[in-house]
Amino acid sequence: MLTVDQLNKHVEGINIDEMEIPHARAKATPEEVMGKICGVYQKARPILEFLANFGWIIPQKWRDIIKAFIAQFDKICPPA
Repeated sequence: MLTVDQLNKHVEGINIDEMEIPHARAKATPEEVMGKICGVYQKARPILEFLANFGWIIPQKWRDIIKAFIAQFDKICPPA
């Protein structure tokens, strides 16, 4: 698990503009959408993982749901 400083460095390095599909095209292909979804997920995964292990503030049931979300999305978008 990352430390708060490592996680913050990761977050600060994320370019939010890269996460969006340009609005110039009215319709993106399913492959483009999945590519963006997986790209966003891979960038958000460390944050989700941190929250899933942040026991003293986040209730256990919430953390279990985050862990289940990570597990399912790892099947769709395997970690690089």
